[in-house]
Amino acid sequence: RCLVVTGVQTCALPIYHWEVIRKTDWQVDLNDVCFTDQQRGWAVGTEGRIVHTTDGGSTWQPQYSGVDNDLQRVYFIDKETGWVFARGLMLRTVDGGQTWQVLRGALQNFRGGISTLQFLNRQEGWLGVTQGQTLHTTDGGLSWKVQRSGTTTQAIRDRKSTRLNSSHNQIS
Repeated sequence: RCLVVTGVQTCALPIYHWEVIRKTDWQVDLNDVCFTDQQRGWAVGTEGRIVHTTDGGSTWQPQYSGVDNDLQRVYFIDKETGWVFARGLMLRTVDGGQTWQVLRGALQNFRGGISTLQFLNRQEGWLGVTQGQTLHTTDGGLSWKVQRSGTTTQAIRDRKSTRLNSSHNQIS
């Protein structure tokens, strides 16, 4: 049911109830979350914070990132291999986050913002970035090549609707 009042349309939305299942000792803002299955997930946030759950979010354990940057994006291809991104910085793990490798040089010449990311496997992936560009890697994020979509100058935001074709090195 919708109501129009002085030219503004408002619709009755369902009300959701959120239950606090655990309060934490740490006070940071979390920016992104990625689950590899219903139980295992990671979240990243300010002050270099990475937290991990193995019980569907009932409990979260901190993981040491080695940085104090505000972490913006997280993506895991499986329960062991994942990447975390901040402005001009990338972290990678191959052991489920027990250790994180800081790759400062991988994005050193890139100044734009990362809006989305997608990896096909442990080696090949894309970052959706500002100005209608993507960055493509074939070595697990050690190096990146800029690809221009040719269709937009806006940030590439939705990794699900972008078809990535690595054999032809193009985006459609």
